[in-house]
Amino acid sequence: MIYIITSSVRVKNLPTIAETIPSTCKWIVIIDRKAPYIPRLDMKNSIVIDAETKGFKNSKGRNFILDNWHFNDNDWIYALDDDNIIHPDWFFHIDELVDNIPDNFSMINWGIVDRYNNVVGEPGNTEPNKGNQDTASYMFKWQYAKNIRYINDYASDGQLAYDLSQVGDIYHINEYLGYFNYITNKPHTRDNYDTIDDVNDYSIRENH
Repeated sequence: MIYIITSSVRVKNLPTIAETIPSTCKWIVIIDRKAPYIPRLDMKNSIVIDAETKGFKNSKGRNFILDNWHFNDNDWIYALDDDNIIHPDWFFHIDELVDNIPDNFSMINWGIVDRYNNVVGEPGNTEPNKGNQDTASYMFKWQYAKNIRYINDYASDGQLAYDLSQVGDIYHINEYLGYFNYITNKPHTRDNYDTIDDVNDYSIRENH
């Protein structure tokens, strides 16, 4: 199974994102308490987690999903920001690959572009690290991620990719299969990264 996970406070973007989610992927969305409302996603393959406190934006929300969802070893996970969409060519390259890729690979990466097709990240990054690997440019296998989590830092995407590269191999796709901030078309800054709060309560709403 391919899982797409999104932590969100910009919930007005979710219907746009929903239109790009492949029907055979499971989309798990966690909504930060700061969000003005809980959107209804009329998709059989979506699950919305309604956080009852603040602090679920970015790393904390993703980690909550990783900590609480029952993934299988062969599941693959793609973290998609709430200002982004799935690239139209992504699933074509990924669908059969994840079922046939050798077990030694912990992640798959590719290049990313902005909404105007300007290159943001080249494919084939062999040394992922903080600041050089965006979440839109890779997915990872649960078998290797069980004990790895996002750090509470703006550069957590690259750090997670680095950690994954230390426990398994990287499979490179020499294509541009991801977007960077497609909806907002603005680079992330530390100003829009929330302080992580302690979170205890949550509820789950599943759409049918």
